[in-house]
Amino acid sequence: MIKKAALLLLILMLVSCENNISSHLSDKEILEPTLFLPGIVTSLETTEFGMTISPIDAKKIFFTRRIGDEKQKIYETNFVHGKWTSPKIASFSTDRDESPQFSRDGKTIYFGSERPIKGKPNQGNFDMNVWKTTLISEKWTEPEVLKEPVNLFKKKKNNGLLAI
Repeated sequence: MIKKAALLLLILMLVSCENNISSHLSDKEILEPTLFLPGIVTSLETTEFGMTISPIDAKKIFFTRRIGDEKQKIYETNFVHGKWTSPKIASFSTDRDESPQFSRDGKTIYFGSERPIKGKPNQGNFDMNVWKTTLISEKWTEPEVLKEPVNLFKKKKNNGLLAI
């Protein structure tokens, strides 16, 4: 299930990528590995991965950050008045959330999460599912889990009976 979720996130990332990275991200060719927006998106003190850039104007970035032994969360930064804002936890990131990806129109974000699903026991060991949130009136909606076949909910035996 994790492999299918990771594959879906990769496909979503490839579909949502376009060549419209604005000059406020980079106006020169980069020929060697370098930290991306050091102190904002990347840091030597924390772990960052799973970044997505708004396909609308490239002025909004969401990324995954893990601090120490804490659960990773999705952070956001915005390009406002000529500079990037200090990253903050995204309004929809409440559990072990990671690998956000914008939809092509920039109005939906898909991400992996270990958050609980009512009536579906978590199997532990990074039992993650793909979730989505949509931008409505400049606010992200309460995340909702994607249904099958994207997420395959495992059945768990309980005293010989199958429970979902």
